[in-house]
Amino acid sequence: DLDELRYRFEVFSDRSLQNLLAAGVSESTEFRVVTPLANRTRYFFRVQALDPTGLTSDWSRVSDFFINID
Repeated sequence: DLDELRYRFEVFSDRSLQNLLAAGVSESTEFRVVTPLANRTRYFFRVQALDPTGLTSDWSRVSDFFINID
């Protein structure tokens, strides 16, 4: 159906998802981390969709990104 989805994001410092750095819910597929992240560092994240009735999807596969401010 056409329910408006929200997205739950979790950002970790490790691939095994043990050290949570940031988490939040967004109304779009974008999420801004407000916690300062270190330069030249890889981070890992996953996403889960939420519908208005409280149903959730499975978590996405773990993905990563790299900070390089130079």
